[in-house]
Amino acid sequence: MFSVSALNQKLPKHPVTFTEDERGLTTVEYVIVLVLIAVGAIGLWTTFGGQVNKRINDSSTAMGAMSAQVPH
Repeated sequence: MFSVSALNQKLPKHPVTFTEDERGLTTVEYVIVLVLIAVGAIGLWTTFGGQVNKRINDSSTAMGAMSAQVPH
């Protein structure tokens, strides 16, 4: 059951201590950095992914053609 006294015990006594509490701040900063890296990676893959796949396929085709010409 919800009790007001339990809530009062968890809240800081002074608003100043609430604003000075930085325990969860570093976690939030790491999450923001991780999200920015993920968004950047997705953007790069969207922009250059087709070109990378084409070059890989072209290289694979060229190597396959070269190995077909090598006598066994």
